[in-house]
Amino acid sequence: TQRALRQPPGRTKGYLPYHQDAPYMKHASRFLVCWTPFSPCGTDAPGLELAIGRVDELLKHEASGAWQAELSPEHMEEIVAKMPKYAPAFEPGDIALFEDRSPHRTYVEPNMNKVRLSIDFRALLLSTIPEDVKKERKFIDPRTFDFAKI
Repeated sequence: TQRALRQPPGRTKGYLPYHQDAPYMKHASRFLVCWTPFSPCGTDAPGLELAIGRVDELLKHEASGAWQAELSPEHMEEIVAKMPKYAPAFEPGDIALFEDRSPHRTYVEPNMNKVRLSIDFRALLLSTIPEDVKKERKFIDPRTFDFAKI
C-alpha cells in the first residue's frame, strides 16, 4: 500500500505524534515501511523522526485527538524516552526504511517555513496476505509490475 502526504508548516493537525504503522494494516503480520520525501525536509520543512528500535508490543491505538488513532502521549513518551532518536535532513529521493512497529512521528521545529511532500510504501510478502484481502485491495507485485501497462 502507499499514501502521499503534503505537510505544510504551522498546520499542527497534520503532525503525527509517535505511533506505529502496524495497527493500520491489520491484514499484514509484518511489513517494512519505505518513507520518501519529494522535497527537502527536516531543516526548513517538517521531516520524520524515528525512535531507533522495534517495540515488539503492538501498542493500542484509539480514535481521538487530532488524528484517527492517537496513542496516549504519556505512554508513548515513556516508551520512546529509552530509545535513541534520529531526525535527519532529507533530500528528494532519500529513504527511511523501518519496521511496522518502529515508533516514528512528524519532526517539526518552530522555525520551519516550507512545505514537505512525501510518500510512503508498505512492503510485505504476498504470501502473508489473506485471499479475501487480496480480492478487496490492489497490491503490486514488483516482480511483474510493468509501467507500460498503466
